[in-house]
This record gives sequence, structure tokens and C-alpha cells, in this order.
Amino acid sequence: QKKKMNRLLLEIEGFSSDQKENLNSDDLQFKLEAAATKIRQLSALLESEVKQRNAELAPFESELAEAKSKLDIAVQRSNAQEMKVTTCKLELKSAQDALSKLEKKWSLEK
Repeated sequence: QKKKMNRLLLEIEGFSSDQKENLNSDDLQFKLEAAATKIRQLSALLESEVKQRNAELAPFESELAEAKSKLDIAVQRSNAQEMKVTTCKLELKSAQDALSKLEKKWSLEK
């Protein structure tokens, strides 16, 4: 299709260079109609290519959305685990402080 698109573009460009010649109104009308036809063909080819590209990309977009969803879930789980670790660290620090106070109290009582 790319070759066909390039050929159509070259033909359309050819029409513009033909206009430099001395053409009568019938010749110009014919060339304009031919150029319009080529432009419509080019537009149809482009639309077809866009549809084909979109159809080819659709499965990948679906896979990407699924991967993003799984990543979001993993990040949420990781954040939850991180909060648990932080909580446990705070509880450990508190317990260590309490133990230290008890050890000091016991050493003073001896």
C-alpha cells in the first residue's frame, strides 16, 4: 500500500507541474477531476492503513492495560507491606526502649 500511496502522490504532484503548460479549460477540468480522483484514492488508502494499524495495535493496548493494572496492584501490596514493616520497626523500637528502661531500673535496685 505504501508503494501505491507514493505512486498516487507522484501522480498528484505531476498534475500540479502540468498546470504550468498552456492548457485549455477542458484539459484543466479533466486534470482537476483526475487529481480529485487520485486524492480520494489516497484518502481511502490512508484510512485503510489507519484502520489496519489500529486493529494490529488493539491486542497490545489490551495487554498494556492489563500489565498496568497488575503493576498498580503490586505497588499497592508493596505499599501495604512497607507500612507493616514500618509499624513493626516502631513496635520493636518501643519494646527495646521499654526493655532498656527495665534493665536500668533493675540495675539501680541491685
